[in-house]
Amino acid sequence: MTPEATPVTASTDNLGGNLWPELTGVPKQKPPVTILKEQAVFLGQRTKNILVGEVRPADKDTTDNLAFTFSIVAPALSNYRLPLFQIGYKLSEMYPVSIHQIYTEVFDFLPAHDEKEFREALSQIFSDHKTLKAIQALLVQSEGFALPAMKP
Repeated sequence: MTPEATPVTASTDNLGGNLWPELTGVPKQKPPVTILKEQAVFLGQRTKNILVGEVRPADKDTTDNLAFTFSIVAPALSNYRLPLFQIGYKLSEMYPVSIHQIYTEVFDFLPAHDEKEFREALSQIFSDHKTLKAIQALLVQSEGFALPAMKP
């Protein structure tokens, strides 16, 4: 049981009806996937939605793990997707979360043991030179599609 959670309590007074316990033990910690989705929105805001972030479930072999891929999407370029990294963590625990780089080379694999470490790792990936060059290239090429077509 995490310090932020309260125990799940079961009610046995009505065994003929709902057998699910009261779900009062939901942790107050922010899940890593929620942080990724927030960052995806922030990318769209920062680029005036010329580029957007996308978080999609990634394939995993086991049922007790969650995995997600974070990509930069350029809607004007036929929704071109640049996957930056994947994260994975156990269904029953949000941390540690493993981060696997796909595009940049800041690190190959990094376990983040808490939300602070996870945010620091994301900041490193987002501010990496290779990430910034890719964003600049996608912005320039996407903005070209916003220009009116030239008449012959």
